[in-house]
Amino acid sequence: MECKTNSIRKVGENMSFVGLHNTREGIIGFADSKATLRFANGVIGEDVQRGKITKIFKNDKFIFVTHGHNEIFSEKNRVNIEDYIAEHLKNGIDYEIFFKSLDEAIQNDKGDYHDGKYAFIIGSKNKNNKYFLLRCFIEYDKRIVFSKKEYGKQVFYGGSEFYCHLYNNQTFYNHIEISKYADMIKNYIETIIDAKDVFSEIEYNDVGKPVNVEIFQ
Repeated sequence: MECKTNSIRKVGENMSFVGLHNTREGIIGFADSKATLRFANGVIGEDVQRGKITKIFKNDKFIFVTHGHNEIFSEKNRVNIEDYIAEHLKNGIDYEIFFKSLDEAIQNDKGDYHDGKYAFIIGSKNKNNKYFLLRCFIEYDKRIVFSKKEYGKQVFYGGSEFYCHLYNNQTFYNHIEISKYADMIKNYIETIIDAKDVFSEIEYNDVGKPVNVEIFQ
């Protein structure tokens, strides 16, 4: 639904559904594309004016997905995080430099509210071409946090607890060709979205189609 209010708007950390698969051929990233508003009065709904948004990004050095807070500045000077990323993510930049620069932009903001948590899942590879995944968290007035690098075939995901719980019970494959596996992931998540949309009048579905997938090699 569309929400109209003068309240300061916020977004929830547990909305969206995004993740990265580390496979033998490379990293598959997936992300839904629904923009959700959570207002100060507690009402949530789809941001129809913003439309479908990008939550998955990559350059030649790394790939990442984002969930949680999706604006950088205040209502007076608001910047959508996908717009900031599109402007600043260039080839040749590694993930540490990029996210420290993003953290600096957030820390220097003098906006009206700063209770949002920015969450990212990052995938890259080392000098020996071994792929790894890690998480990054940014909060206002706190130090940026990078988790340790995790190598090997595994999946990192975040966002909606409902979708994370279902995805946690799935069997993951590594013998399937990477582009076919990416299509399987996309189709599976979109099937869940369709099923949950049936009950959207009872409970808001904070994850939406299309599901975008990217491959990093």
